[in-house]
Amino acid sequence: MNVLKWTVLTVLVFSLSVWFFKENKTFSIKDDTADFSLQNSDINISIEKNPDMNAYFGDLHVHTKNSFDAFLFGTTATPDDAYKYAKGDSIKHPLGYDMQLNDPLDFYAVTDHGAWLGMMEAYSDPDSTVGHFDFAQKMHGI
Repeated sequence: MNVLKWTVLTVLVFSLSVWFFKENKTFSIKDDTADFSLQNSDINISIEKNPDMNAYFGDLHVHTKNSFDAFLFGTTATPDDAYKYAKGDSIKHPLGYDMQLNDPLDFYAVTDHGAWLGMMEAYSDPDSTVGHFDFAQKMHGI
């Protein structure tokens, strides 16, 4: 236990001395920062004021059955289904009932994962080419 106390004390003293003497610039935000302000710029930007101050509603993070995690949680919607839903059409929930928004969304993005894109559905199908692999046997019928 005595060794542990000395180790902790040594690390603490070393860390404080590095911080105090400013020898460690690894986490410094003052080094090599660029000035992105427009104060000293020749660019003239004119933005008209919107008296209505419109609010827009949408979703920028939507997964379909092509994403491995959404598929494993029972999502059955395709990207086309997702966009139909965003436009106000009715789609089927995985439990069988209809889902529909009261108002269509102003913006929407399907953001399926690139890793294993569409592969979970293929692994779960015993008649697919990849469904015949040994590791896919446990996924049949998901």
